[in-house]
Amino acid sequence: DDLPLDSLLAAISRFSLQTSARNQFFGTVIERDHQQVQQHLAILLNDGSTRLTAAITQQSADRLQLTPGKEVLALIKAPWVRLSVETAEHAGADNALAGVVAGIQPGAEHS
Repeated sequence: DDLPLDSLLAAISRFSLQTSARNQFFGTVIERDHQQVQQHLAILLNDGSTRLTAAITQQSADRLQLTPGKEVLALIKAPWVRLSVETAEHAGADNALAGVVAGIQPGAEHS
């Protein structure tokens, strides 16, 4: 565990949040547009250089008080992840992260 223990969000999520999403990223909201229904958040991950874009309803963004500087935990379910040999710049996705496959767990394929 390399969670920052000085972070209230990290401590709370470590002990109380239960989710099946394995792709979890700590970050900070750096920008929020204010469209009427669906809004977009720019999130700077804790590595200090990786950015994610998230879509959320205005009602949810207001309820969660998502403003620049707010710490967040971004959860991404596995079906929303796609692997590509293309570079992040050419992957054609809103959120393209560079990485290395460290292992493969064989199993039945589902679509």
